Amino acid sequence: MKTKRPAVLIMTIILLILGSLVFWLAVFLPDTSRAPGPPVVVYASVILGVLGLIAAFGIFTLKRWGMWLTIGVSVFSALFGAGGIVYSSSLLTKGLGILLVALYVLVIVLVPFLPRVRPMRRVRVMQE
Repeated sequence: MKTKRPAVLIMTIILLILGSLVFWLAVFLPDTSRAPGPPVVVYASVILGVLGLIAAFGIFTLKRWGMWLTIGVSVFSALFGAGGIVYSSSLLTKGLGILLVALYVLVIVLVPFLPRVRPMRRVRVMQE
């Protein structure tokens, strides 16, 4: 199967989408031992999930803003996932936190290998 996109780009997009979906799942899983968390954490996780999907679209279309948004979302999501590992009492949410941190660290590692976006420059044709 021949695709027009490089394999590293497709892997990064898949990992970013999976990370965003697992991020939503980890936040909304019921933890019977405590409340779901402060509202700022719940709202920030929803926003980071949506931004992760937007970043996946941005790097799929090879936009420069997509690369920077991917890095920003991955860093903040990894920090939120690390907080979930530390403060969770459930084994399931701790495992999802570890999975999230691993996914987002892998995305951060893969981003420098994405194809570079070269803006098209207009060439002025001088008429004689």
